[in-house]
Amino acid sequence: MTNKPLNWKPDLAIAVPSDDHLIAIHNSDWQRLRRHTTHIRPKAHNLSTCYSILFGVAASTGPSIIPIAISNELPPWVTPLYISAFITSLVLAIVLVFINGRLKRITTSQAEELANDMNDIDSRLHPTSSPTP
Repeated sequence: MTNKPLNWKPDLAIAVPSDDHLIAIHNSDWQRLRRHTTHIRPKAHNLSTCYSILFGVAASTGPSIIPIAISNELPPWVTPLYISAFITSLVLAIVLVFINGRLKRITTSQAEELANDMNDIDSRLHPTSSPTP
Protein backbone atom coordinates (compact mmCIF):
# COMPACT_ATOMS: atom_id res chain seq x y z
CA MET A 1 0.00 0.00 0.00
CA THR A 2 1.14 3.48 -0.76
CA ASN A 3 0.57 6.46 1.47
CA LYS A 4 -0.59 8.78 -1.28
CA PRO A 5 -3.29 11.27 -0.30
CA LEU A 6 -6.71 10.77 -1.78
CA ASN A 7 -7.80 13.78 -3.79
CA TRP A 8 -11.52 13.68 -4.34
CA LYS A 9 -13.68 16.63 -5.29
CA PRO A 10 -17.37 15.81 -5.39
CA ASP A 11 -19.69 17.97 -7.43
CA LEU A 12 -22.02 19.07 -4.61
CA ALA A 13 -23.82 22.34 -4.10
CA ILE A 14 -23.76 23.58 -0.52
CA ALA A 15 -25.13 26.71 1.05
CA VAL A 16 -22.32 29.01 2.09
CA PRO A 17 -23.02 30.41 5.55
CA SER A 18 -23.38 34.16 5.68
CA ASP A 19 -22.31 34.31 9.31
CA ASP A 20 -19.18 32.88 10.95
CA HIS A 21 -21.32 31.02 13.49
CA LEU A 22 -23.23 28.94 10.94
CA ILE A 23 -22.22 25.62 9.40
CA ALA A 24 -23.27 23.92 6.17
CA ILE A 25 -25.22 20.67 6.49
CA HIS A 26 -26.28 18.16 3.85
CA ASN A 27 -29.97 18.16 3.07
CA SER A 28 -30.13 14.41 3.72
CA ASP A 29 -28.62 14.94 7.19
CA TRP A 30 -31.14 17.71 7.91
CA GLN A 31 -34.05 15.49 6.82
CA ARG A 32 -32.72 12.63 8.96
CA LEU A 33 -32.59 14.94 12.00
CA ARG A 34 -36.12 16.09 11.25
CA ARG A 35 -37.35 12.47 11.09
CA HIS A 36 -35.66 11.70 14.41
CA THR A 37 -37.24 14.69 16.14
CA THR A 38 -40.72 13.49 15.19
CA HIS A 39 -40.05 10.21 17.01
CA ILE A 40 -38.94 11.73 20.31
CA ARG A 41 -40.82 10.08 23.13
CA PRO A 42 -40.91 11.07 26.78
CA LYS A 43 -38.20 9.41 28.81
CA ALA A 44 -39.19 6.30 30.64
CA HIS A 45 -39.12 7.25 34.30
CA ASN A 46 -38.76 4.78 37.13
CA LEU A 47 -41.33 6.72 39.11
CA SER A 48 -44.10 4.36 38.01
CA THR A 49 -42.38 1.52 39.84
CA CYS A 50 -42.02 3.64 42.99
CA TYR A 51 -45.60 4.85 43.10
CA SER A 52 -46.88 1.35 42.31
CA ILE A 53 -45.00 0.01 45.32
CA LEU A 54 -46.33 2.84 47.49
CA PHE A 55 -49.90 2.21 46.34
CA GLY A 56 -49.35 -1.47 47.19
CA VAL A 57 -48.19 -0.56 50.69
CA ALA A 58 -51.23 1.67 51.14
CA ALA A 59 -53.53 -1.05 49.82
CA SER A 60 -52.14 -3.59 52.27
CA THR A 61 -51.93 -1.39 55.36
CA GLY A 62 -55.25 0.42 54.88
CA PRO A 63 -57.62 -2.54 55.26
CA SER A 64 -55.57 -3.99 58.12
CA ILE A 65 -55.97 -0.88 60.31
CA ILE A 66 -59.44 -1.85 61.59
CA PRO A 67 -58.57 -5.43 62.67
CA ILE A 68 -55.38 -4.19 64.32
CA ALA A 69 -57.28 -1.42 66.14
CA ILE A 70 -59.87 -3.93 67.40
CA SER A 71 -57.23 -6.39 68.63
CA ASN A 72 -56.51 -6.21 72.35
CA GLU A 73 -53.25 -8.13 72.42
CA LEU A 74 -51.07 -5.66 70.53
CA PRO A 75 -48.97 -2.82 71.97
CA PRO A 76 -50.63 0.62 71.72
CA TRP A 77 -48.10 1.93 69.19
CA VAL A 78 -49.00 -0.57 66.43
CA THR A 79 -52.29 1.06 65.34
CA PRO A 80 -50.80 4.58 64.93
CA LEU A 81 -47.89 3.02 63.05
CA TYR A 82 -50.23 1.38 60.54
CA ILE A 83 -52.28 4.56 60.18
CA SER A 84 -49.15 6.66 59.53
CA ALA A 85 -47.77 4.04 57.09
CA PHE A 86 -51.06 4.09 55.18
CA ILE A 87 -51.31 7.88 55.00
CA THR A 88 -47.62 8.42 54.20
CA SER A 89 -47.46 5.82 51.43
CA LEU A 90 -50.72 7.04 49.88
CA VAL A 91 -49.65 10.70 49.89
CA LEU A 92 -46.20 9.90 48.50
CA ALA A 93 -47.70 7.75 45.75
CA ILE A 94 -50.07 10.54 44.71
CA VAL A 95 -47.20 13.06 44.69
CA LEU A 96 -45.07 10.73 42.53
CA VAL A 97 -47.94 10.26 40.07
CA PHE A 98 -48.19 14.06 39.77
CA ILE A 99 -44.41 14.47 39.32
CA ASN A 100 -44.30 11.70 36.71
CA GLY A 101 -47.04 13.42 34.69
CA ARG A 102 -45.25 16.75 34.86
CA LEU A 103 -41.97 15.20 33.67
CA LYS A 104 -43.71 13.65 30.66
CA ARG A 105 -45.32 16.98 29.74
CA ILE A 106 -42.01 18.83 30.03
CA THR A 107 -40.26 16.32 27.75
CA THR A 108 -43.12 16.49 25.23
CA SER A 109 -43.08 20.30 25.18
CA GLN A 110 -39.30 20.31 24.68
CA ALA A 111 -39.70 18.00 21.67
CA GLU A 112 -42.38 20.30 20.25
CA GLU A 113 -40.11 23.33 20.73
CA LEU A 114 -37.30 21.53 18.90
CA ALA A 115 -39.61 20.70 15.99
CA ASN A 116 -40.79 24.33 15.84
CA ASP A 117 -37.18 25.56 15.82
CA MET A 118 -36.35 23.16 12.99
CA ASN A 119 -39.40 24.37 11.02
CA ASP A 120 -38.29 27.97 11.55
CA ILE A 121 -34.76 27.23 10.34
CA ASP A 122 -36.11 25.25 7.40
CA SER A 123 -38.42 28.08 6.37
CA ARG A 124 -35.51 30.54 6.38
CA LEU A 125 -33.28 28.22 4.34
CA HIS A 126 -35.98 27.11 1.89
CA PRO A 127 -38.66 29.84 1.80
CA THR A 128 -40.68 28.11 -0.94
CA SER A 129 -40.89 24.66 0.67
CA SER A 130 -43.40 23.82 3.34
CA PRO A 131 -42.06 22.43 6.62
CA THR A 132 -42.60 18.77 7.38
CA PRO A 133 -44.58 18.13 10.59
